[in-house]
Amino acid sequence: MLPLYEPSSTKVIFFTLIFGLIFATVFYKNFQKVGHYQRSQNPALPHLIHANDQWRFENTNDSIGDCNFIQDTQLFDALHPETVIGRGWNKKTLKINQTAVKKLNLKGVALVQCLNEAGDDFMKEYNCIENAVYKLNKEVSILLALQHIPNTPKLLAYCIPYDFIADAHKLAIVTDIGTPLDNLFLIQSNWETRLQILHEIIDFMERIQPFILQDLRRQQFMMIDNKPVYIDFDDVTIEENCPIFNATDNESCVQVSSNIARRLYEEFVDEFFWLGQPKYAHQHLEELKKSYAGNHLDMQTLKYTVKRLNQNLL
Repeated sequence: MLPLYEPSSTKVIFFTLIFGLIFATVFYKNFQKVGHYQRSQNPALPHLIHANDQWRFENTNDSIGDCNFIQDTQLFDALHPETVIGRGWNKKTLKINQTAVKKLNLKGVALVQCLNEAGDDFMKEYNCIENAVYKLNKEVSILLALQHIPNTPKLLAYCIPYDFIADAHKLAIVTDIGTPLDNLFLIQSNWETRLQILHEIIDFMERIQPFILQDLRRQQFMMIDNKPVYIDFDDVTIEENCPIFNATDNESCVQVSSNIARRLYEEFVDEFFWLGQPKYAHQHLEELKKSYAGNHLDMQTLKYTVKRLNQNLL
């Protein structure tokens, strides 16, 4: 098995060279034919275009930095202190020079487990790395597609090396950074601020359709410029025929709408909205609580309730 998590070993160097050779031989012919790399790509997402020694998505604005930008600004230079602010199964997030930098977590549970299960099967090991790379690339493509929508982190730069298998450690996404939207922040905020945060999150989810946030947790948001910003696109799916704010005809879509609404209630309403609530809000919150307890809560109901609460503030 390929021990990527032991970069000093001779075996790793040998397999890295073999990976690079196979990558160049197999994929180069395809690149000559089609000019872009497309791995089970959803039509809603842009294509990757080969540009010199790296890959760029076709809809990338010129102001967004590339691999050369990251190297020229010495973003990963040892002089810049690194602080790990997030670590998941597939990637880790570092705070470097007042930016958030996402990279593959080569010691992450998902990749290590996949490599263990691959045994000595070379192509299975290759697929493990390619799948991890694909998820990070998918996140870049979604960020690009949502740059015009508020509550999306500003994409400052990204790097997808030409040989992203051998150079997987160079893959990076650079965005702006904020402060965690955690329990402490919500408790210290006044009731009106909590309401505004939930209102913006619901509005964000409506505007990004057909993208759907399947796994909603407070940890997936940061406050940037006093706005909640969604920062983790790992579990974002594309559902062209699932309007979660008007899910009436499609049973599976109704369930998706209910699941998302319940997650939002658990993460942002339950407990937090009862602290310091104004008198006019009590009845609305009781109705919301009953809908949640009776498994009747959906995104349309949640949106309508938050809208009524906002109108009372005006």
